[in-house]
Amino acid sequence: MYAVRGLSLQLRIGGCPESQPAPRYHHTGGRTFIYNAAEHQQSQLRRNIRAVLGMEDGVLFFPSGTNLVVEFIEFLMPRPQYHFLAHRSRCFDNVKQQFKQSMPVGTKPDIDNLEKFLFDSLEGVIFDDDKCIVQINHASKFYDGTGECRGCTIVKIVSANYSWRLEANETNKKVHAHAKSSDEVVILDD
Repeated sequence: MYAVRGLSLQLRIGGCPESQPAPRYHHTGGRTFIYNAAEHQQSQLRRNIRAVLGMEDGVLFFPSGTNLVVEFIEFLMPRPQYHFLAHRSRCFDNVKQQFKQSMPVGTKPDIDNLEKFLFDSLEGVIFDDDKCIVQINHASKFYDGTGECRGCTIVKIVSANYSWRLEANETNKKVHAHAKSSDEVVILDD
């Protein structure tokens, strides 16, 4: 598979990864309104990302209409207290030996709700709408194994403007991509 790459961005967002809650309903005067209960946390995250990147309001990191590929998302969840030695500080050095290996998290929150919260938070700062994400290569949810094990989110997003065309040969099929710009063409592993 071939893809055209231009801009790329890797973010490390400290703190426990947040998940998108179910929509909330408010009844007033015989009318029902739907609202996003996580809007406050998402707008706070947008402000923090703008400040770190030194971006002005209304300016997007990726130009509007750019197709994006999420190379990876790692949701590193905070370790529970029982992972640590008794009466010791919360740091990876004090994790009990049986919990030292990289451990996937199989409990709530669901990984799709974590992705929704993240993508909705990045709208208006990194990209104009999350509908421009055309591919997610890897998403994982593990316990944090760094520092104080408090959790963080790491995401890498690259621009990927490409068009697909399949050509059938007598022996096999080949996938070709045609660049929309003069960006570098890179072969991606399947």
